[in-house]
Amino acid sequence: MPDSSPGMSAAETAAPVRLAGNGGLHVVFGAGQVGRVLAALLAERGVKVRVVSRRRPAGLAEGTAWRSANATEGRPLTAATGPEPTKGWLT
Repeated sequence: MPDSSPGMSAAETAAPVRLAGNGGLHVVFGAGQVGRVLAALLAERGVKVRVVSRRRPAGLAEGTAWRSANATEGRPLTAATGPEPTKGWLT
C-alpha cells in the first residue's frame, strides 16, 4: 500500500520503521478500518505488529499477530501487550 502522506518523499515512506522498546513490537488497539490499515502498513514496512481486539478480525495482513483483549480490562490488556508467550500465541 503506497503512502501518500503530504510532505514525505517516496524514500521516506518506504523506509523501514525503527521502534524502540518492547523488542520492536508495535501494538495496535482495535481492528476497525483504521487499525487494520495501520497494522498492514507497519507490517509491510518490516515492523513486528500485533493487533489487539475483542474478536479476531477477518483479513489481517500477513505477518500480523493478533491477541484477544478488551481495552477496558487491565490484566488481559497487559498480557496482550506483553512479550510472546511460549504457548497460546496466535498469529
